[in-house]
Amino acid sequence: MKPKMFTTKYWDTVFTLFSAALETRKIGLPSVSELAESHKDPFRVLISTIISLRTKDAVTLSSSNCLFSRADTPLAMLSLGVEEIEK
Repeated sequence: MKPKMFTTKYWDTVFTLFSAALETRKIGLPSVSELAESHKDPFRVLISTIISLRTKDAVTLSSSNCLFSRADTPLAMLSLGVEEIEK
């Protein structure tokens, strides 16, 4: 039996249902989900996900936005020094 392939439409539906459930319970979206919804940029989602592994959700969005204000592409990120990224 062939495995079922999940389409973009499928994931959009899952995300919409997830968002509605959180809204019903008066819970905001996780930071990475907020970022994914507002930018739709796989690079930003990946980097924010990595940041979220090391920070609490309340810090993830502000840290991600701060980093992306300095470098918003993979090439720009490579040009940053470690100290600048750590800020």
